[in-house]
Amino acid sequence: IASRFGVRGIPTLILFKDGQIKGQMVGVNPKSNIVSLVQKNL
Repeated sequence: IASRFGVRGIPTLILFKDGQIKGQMVGVNPKSNIVSLVQKNL
């Protein structure tokens, strides 16, 4: 699965919608960045 989506770093957060990648974040990030990414893709 990791190679299918090009995951090369841990941690990696990938958001999907209708089977398509809508957002991606790699590395350690503050909670505010994660919340922002999720809110943009709701």
